[in-house]
Amino acid sequence: MKKCPICGKEMLRGTVISSGSMPFSTNVIFKSERNDVCPNTILEKEADAYICMDCGQVFAIYKVK
Repeated sequence: MKKCPICGKEMLRGTVISSGSMPFSTNVIFKSERNDVCPNTILEKEADAYICMDCGQVFAIYKVK
């Protein structure tokens, strides 16, 4: 189990799946704050993720496509 970086409580492991019904499209893109360091990158549609049931934060571990 991972600990939430926000509140320090234990997080539940799961999966985030990109689809048309979610707030983002099927093309998941990482947009860097600094394009000179890391250009926009297309990511896999599915990612390992962790959710903190206490503070409601979700953290996903996406891989580059």
